[in-house]
Amino acid sequence: MKKSGLVLAAGLILGIAASIRAVAGDCGKGNSFTAMSELVSISGDSGKVATIISYISGADFRSEVYEGQGKDKKLLSTTITKAGFMYMLNPAQKTALKMPLNSPMAPAHKSEGKPQETSWAKVMEEQKKLGCKVEDRGKQKWEGAEYELWRVTNTKDKNYVDYYLDKSQTVKRFVGYDAKGKMQADTRIIKSETCKPIPKDALELPADYQIQEMPSIPAMPNFKGHTPE
Repeated sequence: MKKSGLVLAAGLILGIAASIRAVAGDCGKGNSFTAMSELVSISGDSGKVATIISYISGADFRSEVYEGQGKDKKLLSTTITKAGFMYMLNPAQKTALKMPLNSPMAPAHKSEGKPQETSWAKVMEEQKKLGCKVEDRGKQKWEGAEYELWRVTNTKDKNYVDYYLDKSQTVKRFVGYDAKGKMQADTRIIKSETCKPIPKDALELPADYQIQEMPSIPAMPNFKGHTPE
């Protein structure tokens, strides 16, 4: 994968992880939560559609990125985070790039094994503590329904993400923009389940993959509104 593709993919995956954690349920006092989510993301540059299927367990997660959607979608890459590292798998070449998770993800891993905050207000307070600017943008209509619109802005590079919450305070859509307001990706949550078992091997690395190590995740232009450095 080219470096530019790696940067964009890593940014997208971190954005998805943040969104899933924001809506994941508390699966019992003192227990790790589990969640599954299916999202469809539309690129702001090309208009291409991608499907992202993710599984989360405690602080670790797996995301599979497909070209297209539906039964004809094609697997492009798989990303797994566990034990403080991100692994970006290339199924065509049977390789995996391994890199340490940088500071934006550190708080999530410190809370491994504990229930995640599920109140949207608490999630937003966490983003403020990370140095983000959080704005309640009021009501917004989308596809005939009314949603709460929240904007989270990275105060360093001014990139931002708009989150659409339904009446149950569940994120149904999040849209990433650059500092000039150009839409980078429009992501809709098609399916979301919490507190149900995920596949046993979801967080396991294939034994036949060659792992290549990288020193760190590059600076990411997308989806940094909720994951500042």
